[in-house]
Amino acid sequence: MKSTEAQSHITKAWINVRYAGSTKIYQIPSLIKDNIIYASLKDFAGALNLGFFSNKSKKKEVVRIGSRSIKVTSYNPFILVDDKVYQLALNPIESNGEIFVPLSHFLGITAVYLPQKVLFDENRLSLSVKFSQYNIVAVDISKRENGYIVTLKTTKQFKNSDIAASIKHNWLNITVYGGKLDSASLFTKIKNQIVDQILPFQFKKSAYLSLKLNKKVLSRKVYAGEDEIVISLRTLSSVEVTGDILDKQRKKWIIDTIIIDPGHGGRQPGCIGKTGIKEKEITLDIAKRLKKLLEKNTNLKVLLTHEIDKTMGLKERTQFANKNNGKLFISIHVNATTNHSARGFSTWVLGHGKSKQALQVAEKENSVIQFEDSPESYKDFGDAAHILNAIANSSYQKESMDLAQIVNKEMKKYTKIPMWGKGVYQAGFYVLIGAAMPRILIETAFLSNKYEERLLRTRSFRQKVAMAIFKSIKIFKKKYEQGIG
Repeated sequence: MKSTEAQSHITKAWINVRYAGSTKIYQIPSLIKDNIIYASLKDFAGALNLGFFSNKSKKKEVVRIGSRSIKVTSYNPFILVDDKVYQLALNPIESNGEIFVPLSHFLGITAVYLPQKVLFDENRLSLSVKFSQYNIVAVDISKRENGYIVTLKTTKQFKNSDIAASIKHNWLNITVYGGKLDSASLFTKIKNQIVDQILPFQFKKSAYLSLKLNKKVLSRKVYAGEDEIVISLRTLSSVEVTGDILDKQRKKWIIDTIIIDPGHGGRQPGCIGKTGIKEKEITLDIAKRLKKLLEKNTNLKVLLTHEIDKTMGLKERTQFANKNNGKLFISIHVNATTNHSARGFSTWVLGHGKSKQALQVAEKENSVIQFEDSPESYKDFGDAAHILNAIANSSYQKESMDLAQIVNKEMKKYTKIPMWGKGVYQAGFYVLIGAAMPRILIETAFLSNKYEERLLRTRSFRQKVAMAIFKSIKIFKKKYEQGIG
């Protein structure tokens, strides 16, 4: 047994913590008294990435595993795991204001509650840690000034697109694609100011949690962090927030930044007309005209994903929009098909389009990934579940539909060309996945149609298209800012 310093009948030592599959070693300060090894509870919690709280005046320390808590008091053999009382064989001791627990005894009681499998070798002063097969290990619920935060503790990082959260009949339903939870051990008896009950379900490809809510939720947001999934719930109590906070909320919903995405560019020419004109030339010109109209006639901040002819990945475009706090994302394109009689404009929102037309258009616009450095990074994008999760994770599907419908009316009014098909189409456009704002794609006309190619080559037609989109943005902005104040 390794020791470094003697102090009375207590010896200081270090417990090495090794994670399976990792060469990194953590160390927990420990004390050896009468051949019993006591570990710092604070550092034990830190090494296992658990929550920790200390109340020095009451000589209590709390380890948190999601909503579960393990409470320990100095020189008191009784520990409390939620509402269950257990007795240690030996008292925890205190040193320099910190509690040290007899580790073997402590693990004998608490190991079943830990998200990891932990094995303590007293002779080697070694703690081996293995992650279980489960990647959702705990649920935590906390109150905030304007609502509540539901946190799923995870052992891996999920993508935002893996997560869907919806509320129906006062049940918050969370689906985690690729999630694995231990429904038998996951703490499900949480009852607090917003949740009465939690029901976990494990399906073949996803984990599902239903939380029975006892308050009305105004809005929700989902965020996937390195080791957690966070769902913020804004409740009715948020109306009590102060004027400053209310002002911030108002500003959040003000449409002040427009992101215009000229389709294609650089090595991605898009479709090419019989005269040799390329889609990327047309979309960039329309985008610049639209930007000029907006900047001249409004106070909006207008950004193009690219202002010169250059290659830009589809993911980069939405990342650009999110990074610049865009409030609308409009991707401009030109359509083409082998049916040369097809003509007209069309508008699209993200969806799992099943029609032949939807699949063809999406395939055409998504095919540009072949020009990107890592086309394999879009491997999951074509999966229906991935698209549906992306939609469910967004709060802007209805707004996207509304904007697309307005564009349809204005395009018909200004361009005088017919609408292709009827209404707003849905398809799995990769360029729309991930944009955290209302997002639409516009196919302005058919470059494969002889008549419309002639139109697309003219400045006057491109200006009409730009004007139609400009008017649509103004109408949409006015409609959605009513009531914000």
